[in-house]
Amino acid sequence: MSKTLIVSTSSIDDELRGATIRLKTLNRYFNIGKKYIYVPTFFKKGHFIKDQINVQFFPLTIIDLIKIPFLLIKGLPLSNVIFRRTKIKNNLHIFDNVVFHLIRTIQDYSCPQNITIDVCESLSKNFHLRSENMKRNSLKRILFLYESKRLKKFEKEICSSNIEKKLFISDKDHLIKTCTNYEILPNMPTFNMEPNISNNLDYKKTVFIGHVDYEPNLMSIKNTSIILNEIDSSIKLHVVGRYNKNSKDLLSSCKNIILHGFIDEIDDIFENAVCGFAIIKNCTGMQNKVLDYFSYSLPSIVSKEVQDGLPETSPALVCDTKEQVKDALNALTKLNDRENLIRQGHNYLKKIEESFVNKRNQI
Repeated sequence: MSKTLIVSTSSIDDELRGATIRLKTLNRYFNIGKKYIYVPTFFKKGHFIKDQINVQFFPLTIIDLIKIPFLLIKGLPLSNVIFRRTKIKNNLHIFDNVVFHLIRTIQDYSCPQNITIDVCESLSKNFHLRSENMKRNSLKRILFLYESKRLKKFEKEICSSNIEKKLFISDKDHLIKTCTNYEILPNMPTFNMEPNISNNLDYKKTVFIGHVDYEPNLMSIKNTSIILNEIDSSIKLHVVGRYNKNSKDLLSSCKNIILHGFIDEIDDIFENAVCGFAIIKNCTGMQNKVLDYFSYSLPSIVSKEVQDGLPETSPALVCDTKEQVKDALNALTKLNDRENLIRQGHNYLKKIEESFVNKRNQI
């Protein structure tokens, strides 16, 4: 029996977020032979088996720490260096297929014939976008810009290499222009066979899902809050995602925001909401938001950048101005229009699922 290894900084039993959803997508896609997940960590160690997947944790060792300065001198990005583990690298040869989930988990690609790199999205662009929301002279911003520069060089090297396959979430990623042997693999959320259509709506309730401490999300939440307040100060934005004290303080002036933190079961939050928002710049995780909204039978209001980053053409309502958001919210109060959008979102997920299964069957 063949053996497939996925190297990821996430585990299948982690809290549900973008990286975990991606990991589940990869596990479905590479559904061949015996499956393993190696997780490079800082301190956590041990192993377990779940859903017939062998998961093992690899903490930092003294040897790994000694190698870090030398790898940095070579020009490798810190995002990759801190997750390199000697024990993982030494075990790669025993697997028939090796998948590196995100370029930060790449251990070695000197034998590219059996390697797939899930580039997913450009991390260099992501770091640069995050730096735009930081104080101009802050040390954190300087470090992010420096890391973005290193990542850009590393991504270019990876994309132009002869590695067997590179995976991307969207065909809109700029890295594809210089990439060979790539394939588009959108994330796949779970969804019911039939949409859940309810007329019991709270027209003053909207939602946003995402890690609040992540700078692009934080700015999106704040900007969406301002738009909603100008339209109708009684409309609430319910935010589901982890946050810290600093993020909470930055949003304290937005009285129409309700922070729920991270919760496992979001059904109660999504129930009777009018829509989900994703008015955000092009960054990691934006695709997951919209697919999650559709999977919970919620219409989605998105920016053009988000719409362009989604597979195919989604039935989300594209809004980049306050007037467009106002018109979209008014349209969603019309039950027939709302039901049509929900069914279109559900059919959209079915279409992505069918494409996913076809691709998987071609492996």
